[in-house]
Amino acid sequence: MKKTAILVLLYFLYPLPTHAQYADAYEGGMKITWDADSEKYVRLITWGHAWYQEHEGDNPADGFSIKRARFIAYSQVNSDFMILIHMGLNNVRPSNAHPAGLTDASQMYLLEMALNYKITKNIDVGAGLHFWGGLSRLNGTGTINMLTLDYPRSKIPTVGLSDQGANHFGVFSKGNFGKINYRVAISEAIARTADGMSTTVLEPDQIKYLGRALTKKGRQTYAGYFDYNFLDQESQLLPYKVGTYLGGASVFNIGAGFFGHPNALVTNTDGILQNKDVWHWSVDAFYDAPTANLGAWTAYLSYTKSLMGNTYLLGDVVGDGNQLYGHLGFLIPRKNSPLPPVKKRWQPYVGYSQRHFTALPNTARDLKLGVNFLRDGHNAKLTMEYQRSFHIQTQQAHVLTLQAMILL
Repeated sequence: MKKTAILVLLYFLYPLPTHAQYADAYEGGMKITWDADSEKYVRLITWGHAWYQEHEGDNPADGFSIKRARFIAYSQVNSDFMILIHMGLNNVRPSNAHPAGLTDASQMYLLEMALNYKITKNIDVGAGLHFWGGLSRLNGTGTINMLTLDYPRSKIPTVGLSDQGANHFGVFSKGNFGKINYRVAISEAIARTADGMSTTVLEPDQIKYLGRALTKKGRQTYAGYFDYNFLDQESQLLPYKVGTYLGGASVFNIGAGFFGHPNALVTNTDGILQNKDVWHWSVDAFYDAPTANLGAWTAYLSYTKSLMGNTYLLGDVVGDGNQLYGHLGFLIPRKNSPLPPVKKRWQPYVGYSQRHFTALPNTARDLKLGVNFLRDGHNAKLTMEYQRSFHIQTQQAHVLTLQAMILL
């Protein structure tokens, strides 16, 4: 029995020959170099997600929309320093569009501007509006190669509360110590949050994520994430964790992270404003590796513990308590085909989220079933996903989303 278990483990973890996750014609994207060693360059990345969505019952998000329109440019003259700029817009739909494109919904804005300095071969430091935060792998996953249609909002609990679109203003360090990749950051929290601003008035016993706005406290945040790379070592050049390699690498990582925000919350107790700290802790595991005949498994599992005061709640996605999330996908094998490895492929997946927050009357549970059709890897992809929310009692528990994506 022991011998059989070892053989099974080796079968799943042994690195088979790999292939790229992008189209053959992509060849590393749009990159302009000025020297033979390619150390002096400018790299451009642009991508978009177009959605068609239908909820059970009426919902303003139903119909066609632009989920994301993004542009990234990063450049260096040598490996000692680099600048990255990321701009884009999100969630533009007929219900919030303006005849002349003048509303907030249709305005291009700055997501990131990070300056990076190499200190040693394995240690970099930087500053700006950055994505080098902590907590979990999914908290740092990019949007160009996700397995599921989108990452669950509950797994990025800082969005709109301490940061702007998952990006913080501050300083960071990243790199590796052998097989351990790390990223740590000290940042400033935003003052205007999804809970309000400096003019917001708290009702008795109400709690809001407005420490900096209402009490002038809660300015700093602290974050970190560390993962051990058992198989292939993942790149730390850019902050975006890969969602699925499509068999292009053999990766098995176990990680742990944290996010701390002292004095982040404010509660009105008998007319006196009092602050409470926020802490999130997470452990996770990620596995992605090829199988025979160009197939590939992608699996992710994470547990997050949040300390936010017993009564805090933002919808059903952020609160005091714990949550479990996982997803599993399989790139269906293919043999005896003249097509490139990632062209015209199918990748079904399933995702599940369970959140037990002290302020929720019932455990929140969501199930996602989807399939990616990879017209040409991540460069041209179509996705269909169905979501069932078991904790929602209204007639909006079912959602069907279709997505078209192009990456250049």
